[in-house]
Amino acid sequence: MEGSAVSQDGLQAQIEQAQAQEAKKQEMEETTSAILKQILSPEARERLSNIKAAKPEKASQIQMLLIANLQAGRIQGTISEAQLIELIDQLNEKQAASTT
Repeated sequence: MEGSAVSQDGLQAQIEQAQAQEAKKQEMEETTSAILKQILSPEARERLSNIKAAKPEKASQIQMLLIANLQAGRIQGTISEAQLIELIDQLNEKQAASTT
């Protein structure tokens, strides 16, 4: 009977840990979304949203690059759709160069 109580405590701890991780992940996503809303034009946000629907991993790379550029002070003002496309092209070129 005592072993059952221990395993239930362990299971409860795992559930709580998973919930905490999920909450932290959601908080990070909300923070990222808020930052992107500030730095992307509506058209650029829509393009990024379309990319996320088709290629979620690619959208994550773009988001990380945008935030890194913002933190490094390379982003001043709002990024237009054309600037986002240019950034995506540069990312694609780097990835193509690294795979060949």
